[in-house]
Amino acid sequence: MKIQAIDVFDLYGDGTLVMRTVMEEPKEELQYAWHIMEGRKTLFKIPYQARPFTAWQMPYRGVWTVKAFARDHETKEKIKATVDFTADRSTSPGLKAKQKHHFLKEPPTVERISGPFHKMYLDQKFPKGAQYAWYVYRTDTQDPVIKRLYQDSPEYVCAIHDPGEYFVKVFVMVNGKKDSIKSETFQVKG
Repeated sequence: MKIQAIDVFDLYGDGTLVMRTVMEEPKEELQYAWHIMEGRKTLFKIPYQARPFTAWQMPYRGVWTVKAFARDHETKEKIKATVDFTADRSTSPGLKAKQKHHFLKEPPTVERISGPFHKMYLDQKFPKGAQYAWYVYRTDTQDPVIKRLYQDSPEYVCAIHDPGEYFVKVFVMVNGKKDSIKSETFQVKG
């Protein structure tokens, strides 16, 4: 008894994931089951049935791991095989992306302290152990002009010497979850 292939596709492009287990030697005594996983987390289990195919509605785009099981109803012999399916804009155009949970509510405040020195901070309170990374951008460039990698403080002071229009993007990591938010633009005069 051997699984030859697992056919997986989005039937209508709307997230209807169809799974079919193809056996090397199909027999009437076989039963089929599937587990759908996202990463290591099992999201759905389809119990054993006589048909070698089933469908499941994906909630959002992503990479889904399908574990297909086959068992002989008489001998109780079981086998399994695994395949990944990537639901993206090309395979599932009618399916939306997974919504991110945003915990940053207020953009960072930027204040000029003295001369070229600017203070950036968040008014929102975060639990102990939160980490903050600060990136300063000129509006006319794509890459940050200043990077302050993760630190424990919700504020950062830096010197910005070149005149121009700037904004700050802060990244906050809390309990392994990351969010980011941009400040309003501000002017640095020469």
